[in-house]
Amino acid sequence: RFIYQLHKAVVSTQSTGGIIKHLKSLISLTIDYLKSPGSEDVSFGCIRCLKLLLEHASPRIPSHSIDLLMCFVHVTSTSFDADNKKLYTESRNFVSSLRVLCKGSLDKHLECLKSFNNQGVQAMVEYVFAAK
Repeated sequence: RFIYQLHKAVVSTQSTGGIIKHLKSLISLTIDYLKSPGSEDVSFGCIRCLKLLLEHASPRIPSHSIDLLMCFVHVTSTSFDADNKKLYTESRNFVSSLRVLCKGSLDKHLECLKSFNNQGVQAMVEYVFAAK
């Protein structure tokens, strides 16, 4: 139900102005749902919603990039530990897209994550830097 409402909000505001108007609340709500333990469907729905936001609100996403990165560090570490490869791959790909969108402004934060004590996060950082 949540995913339906969230997608409906994003799709119904197809104009960039409508998305930008609600961007902060959409991102914070999605991050909260992504961080909370729940079903896999909710996590994938949140990632799909955030991908839509990357497409339609790309000029404003860099101002939320640190919050998104930290959320996906959490998702990546928990999905890697739980051996959920599909969620791990989706999270890793999202961080890679976010890095491209932010044009290198996330690089110093990603460098700091190399020393993070989780193999999944370290592998994600290596993948993101290797992706062009």
